[in-house]
Amino acid sequence: MRYHQFLRNTLYWRYLIFFGTLLFAYRWVQAYTNRQNMLVSIQDIRDQIEIEKDETNFIQNFERPYLDSERAPYYLWHENWVLYDGERVVRLREKRTIVDQDPTQPDQIRALQQQEDDLIKISSPEESRHYFINDKLSPLKDLGILE
Repeated sequence: MRYHQFLRNTLYWRYLIFFGTLLFAYRWVQAYTNRQNMLVSIQDIRDQIEIEKDETNFIQNFERPYLDSERAPYYLWHENWVLYDGERVVRLREKRTIVDQDPTQPDQIRALQQQEDDLIKISSPEESRHYFINDKLSPLKDLGILE
């Protein structure tokens, strides 16, 4: 009877050790994933701090002096594509004529430079937008998609 009692007790101890091991393994996995999540969060915060420092340095070292300069209205005016009085937008296009021989004399060079297709003079923002849109839509017109 004692032997039977001993085997029964060892079976209980085996179950206790097995489930205890499972519990400790589960807790270890939780602790490991929590540690990894904390490390990732810390790295994200450090990266965010670097981004904020870069933005602050940009504002302090570049943008504020740029906006405080006397030429800032001129630059801001042109960033919005607004022209001052007397200014023009000149758009140069690639030459589409094929010349058999290179022009060597000044008259031949001037004649090539004075062709109307090479230089478009634009005197207002509306004209600039018109030429820009037509230039972008010309491939579609060539394909027959647009009229």
